[in-house]
Amino acid sequence: YEEELLESTFGCPMTNIYSSREVGHIAIRCSEKRYHIDQQHLIVEVEQTDKVHGENTGEVIVTNLYPSPMPFIRYRLGDVGRLDDRPCDCGCNLQVMYKPEGRVFELFTTCDGRLIGPNFWLLLMHRDYICNFVKRFQVIYRKEKPILIKIIPSTEPSQEGIGNLREKIESNLGAKTPFEFAFVEDIPPEASGKTPIVKHESSVT
Repeated sequence: YEEELLESTFGCPMTNIYSSREVGHIAIRCSEKRYHIDQQHLIVEVEQTDKVHGENTGEVIVTNLYPSPMPFIRYRLGDVGRLDDRPCDCGCNLQVMYKPEGRVFELFTTCDGRLIGPNFWLLLMHRDYICNFVKRFQVIYRKEKPILIKIIPSTEPSQEGIGNLREKIESNLGAKTPFEFAFVEDIPPEASGKTPIVKHESSVT
């Protein structure tokens, strides 16, 4: 939704760069909207761990190939990514990766073993035909309790609207993964000043 807004405002197409403070630019999105890794300067791997499973999916690990007073060798960025071995129609031969799926600590594993990244909640909550009553939200993953979805409503939500949202979440999380809503007036920021989209119970104060 942000990309559509910027493209319509400035009247031109957008691209995107995946980067980190430690190693700089890692991959850039091409005209086919796939991310090509800067293999001239970096080696990028993904490694499955006990927290991250899935085909070609894992924690992103980088090694820089350029001269540096502080080299990074198989450095874990804390991101979750997925490599793609298929050739790209744009003609670029650099290795392709999917858009990073979020931070390791932002992931949630459903009862049937699937990973839910923070982008799921962002895409869902910004669909006006489902969530036109949501002004702000935060998702809290709790131990041995249902997922808590805090919502600051922009308007009084109807039972139909809440039902549609519940149905959409259930269809993605699965019936065995419980969750509940809490309509609140405020979602306070962290000490850093940021308000994370998702939190785990261990980080809740």
